[in-house]
Amino acid sequence: MKDVCYNLLQQSLDIIIKKYNTTLQSSNIKIVISNPVDQNLGDYSCNVSLQLAKHLKDSPLNIAHNLIDNLPSHPMIEKIEIGGIGFINFFVSHNAKTDLIESILNLKNDYGRLKIGEGQKILLEFVSANPTGPLHVGHGRGAAFGSSLASVFKFAGFAVECEYYVNDAGRQMDILSISVWLRYLDLCGEKNINFPKNAYQGDYIWDIAATLHREYNDRFSIESNKLPKFDSNSDDIESQMDELIFFCKDFLQTRNFDIVFQTALKTILNDIKKDLSLFGVEYNNWFSEKILFAGNHIDKIIKKLNINKRTYKKDGALWFSSTKMGDTKDRVLIKDNKQLTYFATDIAYHVDKYQRDYDQIINIWGADHHGYMARMRAAIASLGEDESKFKIILVQFASLYRGEIQLPMTTRGGEFVTLKELRNEIGTEAARFFYLMRKCDQHMKFDLKLAKQKTQDNPVYYIQYAHARICSILKKAKQENKIYSSNDNIQQYFHLLEQKTEKDLIASLEKFPQQINMIVNTTHLHKLCYYLQQLAKLLHIFYNSTPILSCDRNDTRYARLALISAVAIVLKNGLKLLGLKAAEKM
Repeated sequence: MKDVCYNLLQQSLDIIIKKYNTTLQSSNIKIVISNPVDQNLGDYSCNVSLQLAKHLKDSPLNIAHNLIDNLPSHPMIEKIEIGGIGFINFFVSHNAKTDLIESILNLKNDYGRLKIGEGQKILLEFVSANPTGPLHVGHGRGAAFGSSLASVFKFAGFAVECEYYVNDAGRQMDILSISVWLRYLDLCGEKNINFPKNAYQGDYIWDIAATLHREYNDRFSIESNKLPKFDSNSDDIESQMDELIFFCKDFLQTRNFDIVFQTALKTILNDIKKDLSLFGVEYNNWFSEKILFAGNHIDKIIKKLNINKRTYKKDGALWFSSTKMGDTKDRVLIKDNKQLTYFATDIAYHVDKYQRDYDQIINIWGADHHGYMARMRAAIASLGEDESKFKIILVQFASLYRGEIQLPMTTRGGEFVTLKELRNEIGTEAARFFYLMRKCDQHMKFDLKLAKQKTQDNPVYYIQYAHARICSILKKAKQENKIYSSNDNIQQYFHLLEQKTEKDLIASLEKFPQQINMIVNTTHLHKLCYYLQQLAKLLHIFYNSTPILSCDRNDTRYARLALISAVAIVLKNGLKLLGLKAAEKM
């Protein structure tokens, strides 16, 4: 119906612009159709008269009258009024509204599906946590957001590929390997192993070390007194760690350090893949950072930045002059010890994305990457890539509370609640919904107690209960032979849906495709959560105030059963986009 109102106004606008004898082009005027907060003001409203006032040098009220006078008639529009100082308010006929029910019943799973993304390819990268430990609840929010956003984009007609960037070639992976090796030495019976406090501390390190020991016995063992001295209380523990990494690689050169490395990497990466799959998250691509080194991608990028005069040398390091492109300070690409920075490899990774010919490249990053945005945009622009294709969405980590106690989230320290533990405690569906029901860039406190409640205070339970309630009614109607048959011309009864609760449900159902369109334009997934809550609320109000199976008129009962069937379809479609199932009984 928004399209109907838009097209009518566009036709009228073309006419009155000529009457005003102006050079204004109607294509330069943006016609926006909205839903009034007060339903008494109409089903749809437009403020185009206010926009035109300065161009046509006339009052919004006069322009609104001129627009209405030249509007073509339409069978779906019952009346048009002017509100306030020039708003144009459309009132849709009741029959036009109830026709929506038939449309939903026919389209079923396809109701709300759009074609606005037809032919456009999107690469969506999200989570991409370093494979140095299990995913914790902080990663869960990005996982739920990214996978749900991908579902909405696909529903809107886009071709979406989801990608996980595996940081399997950097210093953190070396620290992981050292951590496993030192625990392995403990299992080999070596005494007095000085385990660095900046190594990875979790129990999962012991588990990987045990796997290594079972498969290779003492093959990688060394006497503890031959290890480099390590003082965890020193100010230079990071340089000491680098020395330990060098020693380990040198010592294991003939014994194959890569076995230790790969054992740690594969164990954790397999756990991450399993965790995400069980959380309803699937990827098309798992992009290994090692690919960038194997193909000299990074060298090519550095060379191009040099040619474009975007680099300079200082203190033995190679710097990227990102301040010229709006960053707060210049960034190091190659350190004075000739090691590449994470930023250098990340530039190469994003150039690789561009070379794969996507229409949009979307990164979903943790909010701690806020300072990283400007330098990455600067790098992309410096290399001549189309920056308009590149979008970054920041997702705040969620804080998990058990009562009044906030639980820790540090992977290096080994103290965190894993995503697996969260799933086991409250279930995948509750976890996903709670992650999604707040705007992604807002900090959220994850309330475990509320997520486990089976009451109307728990929003996901409230929505699923609405769907289950409808399924129960329809099942009972069938058992009692009170439901319409497939041969009935059911739409002939829809005009009987005249109660406020019925009209409110129909009005809400019509907004579902608008929600999809809005999310595509804003990525505000939390509004779909709110929409489903409101639709569920209207359903419960309708159920509590309106007789359905007890209605003594068959035609009215049939119409109401069709209406709640349409509600069930929309609830199911919306929940599916969020990665949730629509419960049939509770």
